Amino acid sequence: MQTKTATRFRQHYTALLDLRLPKQCPLCRRFCFDHGLCADCWQGLVFITPPFCQCFGRPLAYAIGDHLCGSCFTKMPPLAEIRSCFLYNDRSRQLILKFKHGDALHLTLLFAHFLKRLSLPWKSQTICLCRFRFMPNDIFTGGSTNQPVLLIDDVMITGATPYEAVRTRQKAGSGPVRGLVLARVLRHGL
Repeated sequence: MQTKTATRFRQHYTALLDLRLPKQCPLCRRFCFDHGLCADCWQGLVFITPPFCQCFGRPLAYAIGDHLCGSCFTKMPPLAEIRSCFLYNDRSRQLILKFKHGDALHLTLLFAHFLKRLSLPWKSQTICLCRFRFMPNDIFTGGSTNQPVLLIDDVMITGATPYEAVRTRQKAGSGPVRGLVLARVLRHGL
């Protein structure tokens, strides 16, 4: 009973707070609701949805039998899988740069929400979460032998950074390595 009362109170308090102090879009500063972005800025994000390569996560123009892009069909990358939330375009670049260089730490919850949706199938398997860059080398060489690893980064351009991190983890004896990325650069069209 107390939990229901506390939940109701929190909902009413949040609604009242939203009326008094409405949320603003971090990009254009217009008022917005749940997603943390206004409708115009939200539409500027190009989310990666199926069909996509089952290994590299690259968007595919149409669904094909094995769901692999040409690169993975020719030579499988060292990652077990990698997934990205959206394509790196002007809108996502603004959002990520505000977070990285503009001290917009309030975007952490929005980004966590995006990444959580992508990682649900791996949730029970993954034990080690770490960022690709800015990590001391010893974090990649010690511990968690034969354990799955989930690497997280903001932008993937060519895949060189996660590939090197995977090679280092595999030399240390880790289990399968997967990756989550907020945005990925699409060098060629679909």
